[in-house]
Amino acid sequence: MVSSKSARVLAIVDRSANFDEAAKALISARFSFRGKSPFAPDLVLVNEFVKQDLLQALVRQNISAGERDFSANGALEKKKQQQSGARALVEDLQRNQDAHLITQEANGAIVEIGNRSTNLLQKKITEACLIIHSMKSLDDGIDFVNRYI
Repeated sequence: MVSSKSARVLAIVDRSANFDEAAKALISARFSFRGKSPFAPDLVLVNEFVKQDLLQALVRQNISAGERDFSANGALEKKKQQQSGARALVEDLQRNQDAHLITQEANGAIVEIGNRSTNLLQKKITEACLIIHSMKSLDDGIDFVNRYI
């Protein structure tokens, strides 16, 4: 399947998901290639009833992924590049006061956005930063995508 590099990618985590497996897949997809993969999720919609479960799993996976990814030669330079790009994006998000930093590790940051009307949910992410937003149901997620994406 071929898609435009500028196309936005969305992931949906419903309440029936295996959160550790979902977190592992999301961390790998978003933080591989220093966040530059055109297929990395720009936004993760998660059912509001299980948002905390997913966030906890993401934090666990992010920490363990950071320990694995930076143990090889040349890791320090890769780590510095990844941190500076993600740090700049996180600072931009926090200036808008619509974002809450969940964690920022060596391999990237996880940020939750609460305000649905912010333009931060509508931009292509090219840094090692995973953006999380809650949805009330799958129908709400579909409506959100049709309205904002």
